[in-house]
Amino acid sequence: MDEINEDREEHGKKPFDGNKPPKEKIINESTTDPESGVFHKGEHKECLAYASQTGCDKNGYVLDAVIVPGNVHDSISFDPFYERLIKHFPQVKNIVADAAYKTPWISKRIIDDGRILYFHTKDQ
Repeated sequence: MDEINEDREEHGKKPFDGNKPPKEKIINESTTDPESGVFHKGEHKECLAYASQTGCDKNGYVLDAVIVPGNVHDSISFDPFYERLIKHFPQVKNIVADAAYKTPWISKRIIDDGRILYFHTKDQ
């Protein structure tokens, strides 16, 4: 570490502080259900929970559903869910999603597949 810090100082950079132990990370885990995840409801409330992703047809009938730990963001669990849904229902042409799915990757993926993507906007 001394050699690295000497090189950093020669190049006008601050030295690393390698003597500090890494910060401890506190992980909340349920003793009765360790597969659940910490779900943040608003700014202050947290609970151990699961989240559901659901694909429905135009009449509201559930076509597919996936349950994930509450600490997994919708944009992370989207790909496996989308692949499974489209595999079983390739005729799907329109997709309506909430704001959690409004990411460049998800939008590109759906549009590149030749499907139309709709999002709810705050003005509506």
